[in-house]
Amino acid sequence: MNNYSAKKGRSHFQRFFLITCLLSIALLPVALADIGVGLSPAKRIYNVEGGQVVDDTYTVYNTGDGDLLASISADGVIAQFVTIDASSLLVKPEPNPHTLPIKNGQTFHVRYKIPTGWSPQTYTGNIVASGGRAPGSTLGGSVSVAMQVEIYAKPTRYFWNRITPNQWMLIGGVLIFIVLFFGSRRYMKKRGIHLRFIRDRR
Repeated sequence: MNNYSAKKGRSHFQRFFLITCLLSIALLPVALADIGVGLSPAKRIYNVEGGQVVDDTYTVYNTGDGDLLASISADGVIAQFVTIDASSLLVKPEPNPHTLPIKNGQTFHVRYKIPTGWSPQTYTGNIVASGGRAPGSTLGGSVSVAMQVEIYAKPTRYFWNRITPNQWMLIGGVLIFIVLFFGSRRYMKKRGIHLRFIRDRR
């Protein structure tokens, strides 16, 4: 009976040890894998005139342990007038331990085309840096980080810069109509063509 109990105990211990080893092996790549992304600076505030174009640069860096395919995008109100010059860039990991300044970051160029307006406006949103494992990596996953952007736009000193594209189109349409109307009248007058509108009294 004692031998049976001893054998049974060893069997349970061996099974427990085997399961523990298998779990450790399965979780080892996950434990070693680290994926992270950073964005510098952490916040941007602009005080500009409406109608201006603002060019700026942001640095995306890799806080993980493998190559990162990073991209940035805009969300919020600012997304309607932001353009970014690169879709995605490969970012190498930062040396450990992480220290400033950033060593292997990639620079993204961002352009803000500030809307025109007749009164002061505030535009807010985020520039978002996203990253995932580079092609060929055996591990997946993705991360992202956001930077807050605030734009305070005051009316420009020149009134013609306050006119929006739609308003310019309306003004242009009216001017074209006036030119065509008076040009047609002058042409008809030179040709001796007269138009008369007779009211029907019936």
